[in-house]
Amino acid sequence: MLITGAWILLCDKNATLVTLFKDDHCVDSEEQDELAVTDAIEKFKRLNKALEFVREREKVEREIILTEHPGLDCIHDWPAVLSEWKLDKGVRQITAYQAKRFARHIKMREV
Repeated sequence: MLITGAWILLCDKNATLVTLFKDDHCVDSEEQDELAVTDAIEKFKRLNKALEFVREREKVEREIILTEHPGLDCIHDWPAVLSEWKLDKGVRQITAYQAKRFARHIKMREV
């Protein structure tokens, strides 16, 4: 659990979403309570770990997808497109087969 009462499923998240979530949950400058600050530091550490995990996963996914769609790097928002596609198709992990499906999706999107 990253934040009390909130779970984050990372299989369909991209680094931008995790960064935005992390930025939204930083310490309020008006908070003086030591417990609140300690809690916020712990949240920040966990969100940084989640961000590290997502960035590493994106590198692996990129390599797999590049075999099917060499022009992937020309799409500036490909991680967001991939996240949306994964949610829509119920995909948790990119395999060679899923990379082919995603490459077809991108090609149809470009038309």
